[in-house]
Amino acid sequence: MKTNRIKSNCRIPLLLTVVFIMCSFYLKAQVEFEETIRFEADIDPDGKLEFKNRSFDTQIRTWTNNYVELQMIVQLRGPNQKDIDQTLDAIRQLGIKGNSSSLTINTIFWETINSNMNRSKVLLNTGERVVLTKFKIENVLYIPKTISIDIDCKYADIEMDDIAGEAEIKIYSGKIYAGSIGSDALFDLRYSKAFVKQIPEADFKLYDSDIEIERCGNFTIESKYSKVDITHAGDMKYGKVDYNEEKFYRKVYIKENSNLFLEAFTKDAKENEHRTIGLKGYDNRLIIRN
Repeated sequence: MKTNRIKSNCRIPLLLTVVFIMCSFYLKAQVEFEETIRFEADIDPDGKLEFKNRSFDTQIRTWTNNYVELQMIVQLRGPNQKDIDQTLDAIRQLGIKGNSSSLTINTIFWETINSNMNRSKVLLNTGERVVLTKFKIENVLYIPKTISIDIDCKYADIEMDDIAGEAEIKIYSGKIYAGSIGSDALFDLRYSKAFVKQIPEADFKLYDSDIEIERCGNFTIESKYSKVDITHAGDMKYGKVDYNEEKFYRKVYIKENSNLFLEAFTKDAKENEHRTIGLKGYDNRLIIRN
């Protein structure tokens, strides 16, 4: 019986050796690719750019050139060269659409992605199915400072330089770090955070999101379960506050504010019924309409 036990124990190191060799062979057999893919298109100084992005962190930089350029820093690894090539073909077909007055950039080159244990099965826009063991892309977008920009981004973070034009920013489950925005801005945030230096006038639509601003002119805000922190502000209009919700949570901190306008409504309020609103401020004018 002792002999059989010794033979059984000897099989364990042998099995581990075989597994190690197979794993080493698998890793060596992987095909890797790393390259920066560029797209560019002319745009007018007062043109508009729509930028749609999913899952890829993006830096938006301004320059003095009269065109936009998207740099996609692509890192891929897969079991064979065919999967890498088909993925690259799908990326290179993205391009920039539109004309010099209005351009559109869409970085989404897939239909579905299913990931498990560092292995992604991807259905590309071209209809091809590929398997990737490394799938990382970062964007750098260069734009003229004077243009207006619309951003639609999910599951990614954005860093943006100062811009002079208008901005419409829609973020889902991400963060945006922005400098100064020179004209009107709309922030539509869900499960997100925004950090902004300065805006002359803005509209905020927030759901379970936080926003911090150093300086903001007049603004309108609609929010649920959100926090707004502004150091210097103009007039604020707080619209459509529904106090019927069971879970009502929002905070607004404004250190310097001119006037505050608050509109509230309740569906089941009885005649002459009053609701309580607590506010603390300094040198402000408060108007409440119901």
